[in-house]
Amino acid sequence: MATEYFTDTILDRFVIPQIVFPQDTNQQKAALAWHILSLKDAELLLCGALAFSYSGIIAGISQNAIEYIAKNAPRRYRVELLESLKKNYVQKEVFEIAKSMDEDLGKNTTQNQDRIKNLIQYIKDNRGAFEF
Repeated sequence: MATEYFTDTILDRFVIPQIVFPQDTNQQKAALAWHILSLKDAELLLCGALAFSYSGIIAGISQNAIEYIAKNAPRRYRVELLESLKKNYVQKEVFEIAKSMDEDLGKNTTQNQDRIKNLIQYIKDNRGAFEF
């Protein structure tokens, strides 16, 4: 029984993190983003394509992860991410989450906001990899 709970909990954190982590506030979305940021690149693909429509997940994608996604993710994952980021409200929410993450770090840093700017620029520069 304990093993089943542990297995289910681990699977939930990888397969449906957008459900396991509450998504009501920016701080809760930032917690999801921190979780995504801590995953290995290949682990991020366990989430499924729909996960890439959640701003908390997008806010947690690292530079290495976006390159991995561009090269290794199934087409529907890449397209979902591209289509999500085309929406202004999603981009705005992703930046708000990144700002919350930076506030967690203190020291007036903007490293997460800068990471998101670089992520969006990478997708723009490599748009073909995300469309086809």
